[in-house]
Amino acid sequence: MKRWDRSALVATMFAAAVATVSVSTAAASDIDYSKPALLPTRRITELPKFPGAAPMPHRIVMTRLPDHPDGPAAKLVDGLLPVAENGNAMAAYELAVVLNDCSQIPADASELEQRIADLKRKRVDIDTPIHHPKEMERDMRHQFDRCQGIPADRRGQYYDWLRRAADGGLLDALENFPLFVPPGDICREYEFSRCTADQQSTSQAARQIIGHYLLAARDAGSVNALWQLGAAYTQGELFPVDDVAAYAHLLAYERAGHAFGIADRVAAEVRNLAARLSADAREQGRQQARALLANPQCCVLIR
Repeated sequence: MKRWDRSALVATMFAAAVATVSVSTAAASDIDYSKPALLPTRRITELPKFPGAAPMPHRIVMTRLPDHPDGPAAKLVDGLLPVAENGNAMAAYELAVVLNDCSQIPADASELEQRIADLKRKRVDIDTPIHHPKEMERDMRHQFDRCQGIPADRRGQYYDWLRRAADGGLLDALENFPLFVPPGDICREYEFSRCTADQQSTSQAARQIIGHYLLAARDAGSVNALWQLGAAYTQGELFPVDDVAAYAHLLAYERAGHAFGIADRVAAEVRNLAARLSADAREQGRQQARALLANPQCCVLIR
């Protein structure tokens, strides 16, 4: 599959969704990652079609993947690695999650002590105030112990495994791609203006990749991607600001949410956007929203 072949991602993910109905998820503490057959399973249910004003081809509900057991991360990695290397997208995603968690803590004990000392002295992590330094230190030491045995270079591979999971069509990886901070010398959104030109260029390239996978999630029928894209078109971080596109995605999410019976989180923003748009622009947004919900892969909700 080519890196940017979004149609292939959609086909792969949707085929898996409609063809698989599994037993309910196993308890995280019972998962043995050394046995591929015991990778986390999930319940996938297709609900009856919703007879409302926003008809959609499907209403598929997936349960979320369970959290990892709070044991030695190296054991998880050793079990997941051969399965992920064999092309299992879920194993690749689970591996990305574990390695990402461990990448945020030093692998070297002396570096850990220096990091803790610096944070306790500054009482701030980047731009986030540290209000409970003792709890912070306890959590960092716990994470250090949990991640023992995983070399720093392997921890840094989390993004490669995330992309392999997304390229394999796993909706969790596609939806959650924006939650993983890209590796390298990038800027966080709230300090972008203070970054060098090279950092800003690297960050812009990373955002293009994030946008690509978020659009792939939407095209695969993701309900959650609709509100993420609505926010993205409003904020202008992943894409240029586009009030019509923002209105269309948030309106589609609002209507899909009604069909799935989930709490309305965007009604106020939908009204605000509608008030800013002309009558023609509002109608254009409504047409786009109907098209999003008419997508043959729509709609899939992970909850």
